[in-house]
Amino acid sequence: MGAKLINLSEGGCAIYPAGTALSGPVTFKFTLPETTLNILGHGEVAWNKPDGSVGLRFTQIDARSKPTFDVWLTERAERELKKPNRPGVGPQNLRSETA
Repeated sequence: MGAKLINLSEGGCAIYPAGTALSGPVTFKFTLPETTLNILGHGEVAWNKPDGSVGLRFTQIDARSKPTFDVWLTERAERELKKPNRPGVGPQNLRSETA
């Protein structure tokens, strides 16, 4: 079954499956975005939304895939943190209140 990847993290992902709704345990294989690296593993369906999206919780990433996945995630996080004008908490976003 194919799917469109919406969101990806260390603990799971959100997808739009190209078929019927998913439930229960799943085996997955996906290619990391912007690469040709395949990640294999097992997971479970955490949620199904009315729009057809599905949340998968990873329960096991294949031992051969895990180092590649970890490096990709780390590089991605570092790249996001280096982006200029990244929204976040700064002095301009803080306010104080008096009692």
